[in-house]
Amino acid sequence: MDFMMSMVRIMVIFYMVRMIFSAFSRRKNGRAEVEKEKDAAHINRVTEEQQEKTAIETVYDKVCDVYLPKDKAYQVVEQEGTQYFCSWDCRQQYIHQKN
Repeated sequence: MDFMMSMVRIMVIFYMVRMIFSAFSRRKNGRAEVEKEKDAAHINRVTEEQQEKTAIETVYDKVCDVYLPKDKAYQVVEQEGTQYFCSWDCRQQYIHQKN
């Protein structure tokens, strides 16, 4: 009888310790999931910022009928707005056509 009671006590202690460890491990896993979500949000934010930086504004050259990066274009500023050109020759051709 004493042997059976000792075995029951050992089993009860074992299950109590097991429940305590599983509760702590779930708590750690929950924190890890939160950290993963924070990291994923940070990565998404960085990716969006990189996309904004890599987006190039393009403009239209009416003479050559092409699109080109705005920072590479030649310009003529008029009352109607700014006209953009792929080369100096296109710009000059536009000016001569206007006159």
